[in-house]
Amino acid sequence: MVEAPPGRAIGPAGMRHAWRAGRVHGGGPGPRYPRRVALSRMTDEIGRVLGDRYRLVAPVGMGASAQVFLADDVRLRRRVAVKLLHPALVDDQDFLRRFRTEVQAAAALRHPHIVVTHDWGDDGGAYIVSEYLAGGSLRGLLDRGNRLTPSQALQVGLAAARALEYAHSRGMVHRAVKPSNVLFGDDGRMRIADFGLARALAEAAWTEPQGSVLGTARYAAPEQARGQSLGGRADVYALALVLVEAVTGKVPFASDTVIGTLMARVDHDLEVPAELGPLREPLERAGRSDPDERLDAAGLATALMAVAGMLPHPGALPLAGAIPDDDGPGDEVRDPTLIVLPESPVPDPPPAAGVATNGTLAAGSALVLQPDPVPVVPVEHAGPGPAAVAAALAAAGAGAGTTAATPDTKAPKLYDAALEDDDEAAPAKAPAPAGAAVASRVDTEPAGSAAPAAATPATNVDDGRPRRTRVLWIVLGALLLVAAAGGTALALLADRPPTHPIPTLAATQVAATRQLTALGFKVHAEHLRRDGTEPGQVLGSRPPAGRRVAEGHTVTLLVSDGQTLVKVPAHLAGKPEAAAIAFLKHQGLVVAPSQHQYSETVAADTVLSYVGSPPAQLPRGSTVRLLVSAGPKPRVLPDVSGLTPAQAAQQLTDAGLVPVTVRVFSDSVDSGGLVGLSPASGQSVARGSTVQVLVSKGPELVAVPSMKGIKTIQDAIAALEAVGLVPGAAHGGLSSRPKAFDPGSGTMVPKGSTVDIILHLL
Repeated sequence: MVEAPPGRAIGPAGMRHAWRAGRVHGGGPGPRYPRRVALSRMTDEIGRVLGDRYRLVAPVGMGASAQVFLADDVRLRRRVAVKLLHPALVDDQDFLRRFRTEVQAAAALRHPHIVVTHDWGDDGGAYIVSEYLAGGSLRGLLDRGNRLTPSQALQVGLAAARALEYAHSRGMVHRAVKPSNVLFGDDGRMRIADFGLARALAEAAWTEPQGSVLGTARYAAPEQARGQSLGGRADVYALALVLVEAVTGKVPFASDTVIGTLMARVDHDLEVPAELGPLREPLERAGRSDPDERLDAAGLATALMAVAGMLPHPGALPLAGAIPDDDGPGDEVRDPTLIVLPESPVPDPPPAAGVATNGTLAAGSALVLQPDPVPVVPVEHAGPGPAAVAAALAAAGAGAGTTAATPDTKAPKLYDAALEDDDEAAPAKAPAPAGAAVASRVDTEPAGSAAPAAATPATNVDDGRPRRTRVLWIVLGALLLVAAAGGTALALLADRPPTHPIPTLAATQVAATRQLTALGFKVHAEHLRRDGTEPGQVLGSRPPAGRRVAEGHTVTLLVSDGQTLVKVPAHLAGKPEAAAIAFLKHQGLVVAPSQHQYSETVAADTVLSYVGSPPAQLPRGSTVRLLVSAGPKPRVLPDVSGLTPAQAAQQLTDAGLVPVTVRVFSDSVDSGGLVGLSPASGQSVARGSTVQVLVSKGPELVAVPSMKGIKTIQDAIAALEAVGLVPGAAHGGLSSRPKAFDPGSGTMVPKGSTVDIILHLL
């Protein structure tokens, strides 16, 4: 008969463990009953042998394009995972060619965080053989309601980034990084599965159901929605989404349709929730919509390493197990195709030499103490009390070396008829624990009672018994001591408080304290500062998480007071603004835009002080603001109307300006009078600026030009305008040839005066 593993059924409708969880490696959220039905159909394949080598043992999971089985490699006697592709793919010759090429390339990948591909073949359907990972997938872990801590997400993300970096450097792009392809061994080590398969399926004439396409699209990069070619950075984008889901339980940008899911992330960078803590910055850089601005796998690994020191040590991952059932990753899945014979009863071992079957010692045998195993008995029955031990030791001393003048009547009572080798054997009794019979005699027999008839007095020296008596007393005393020690040890063990492993602690001090006190621990908070942490954040504990500690033990909770303190420099006054800002940034502080203030004594762009009064030390990353001089306040030029040039100059001097006298022509102001200022009154200038005091020279005079060379009226007009005079009327003769100017040539007239032209007579 075929024996089923305990708690499981075998048969077409059996293998309860394979579909009870309702989700498998390729699955996502969805109805449980259809998946159970689908997995039940997979049991028809149990026992099938592929390639005369791989016997299918149990269904692991299924997707739209493949079914995954646990199998036995009968040639190498090892457990493997077999992915049996959909039968419809066998008819696609283009797919099979691509499939062989991609699987061969994937089989060449050798990295500790990439699933090893052992073999592939075609036996009524294409299949791939890879290493079997008993820890299950990240999808299974999340479907059980578990979430990763930021520390655990960093651990998984760093391993995945290094695996992708290795594959990308060899020209392999995964194209389908998602939780169902993130697998774990029973040691917790992460591996990425299905390298090469996604590309082969993408180029096949195979149409996956809508649910499967949506499941993959949930982690697709924006360039996939744009129809662009995919590079390694598409895998990095998908990994960023996977890590966010692993901590929050939600996939960013996810929608109910493929189009909605893809279009939601086009031209939108990934916004990582605050609950990912220090992982936010690396994942946001890995989730940029533009691939050119996105980190590659090596850059993501480096960025994750840079924030690793800001997170506590990760706890053990809550692995779901590869077989979707209650089994843990360490459970052994038995092969239902094998016949298991009933176990034969194991005979009892023969009694030791010299020991009678009734539990007594045969004549002449030596008494051997067997300390292991120690019978577990209640504390109150573990052995004789201190008074009984003292009495036994006193009795042993009396029997072995006391004089006849001080006989001890209790000494003979320590003999047991079953221990005498020359008397009749006592009736057979049930075996008792070592020392139990002796203890009962010491504790219960009244003092001074008569010895049994079969007992021989210890003082009889005629038959050679005193030496044997002393030996027996010594042995019995040793038994009593062992029993007393065992009783004391058991009492101590019984009095020991129970122990518990220190759990993975919550992020806040209040929640972590509640966790520890609920387990019976005392809690002492030790505050320290660490960069990259926030006040009140739990950094760890002493002893660390996972260590077993007895109830009542004090656990030291390491609580952050925030970033480390940095010194706020107090000697920046008088320094140039640019130099002060650079120094503050070097100290680890953030410098807000400076506030400026006029100063009559400090030059512009020089530090006056801080805005406010910051303390001598601030947490790293705190913001400070500098008060910087804007120089002297600008001066407004005064109104000098009606003043003399000297009075105007004095007002400028009093305002901190430098007056300079400049003489100018003026048609409206007499010579020596004040024309005005330059710049004009009312304008603002910097303190110390030079201001011109304009003093009139009177109107400007010009000479009427000579008539030499002037032959036409046009020549006369041009000569007058050239010196700033206005041509007047032409009169005198009727010809067109100028004869003279009026006023005459050489006459000094104010610039702009009108000069007439006198013509020759005909």
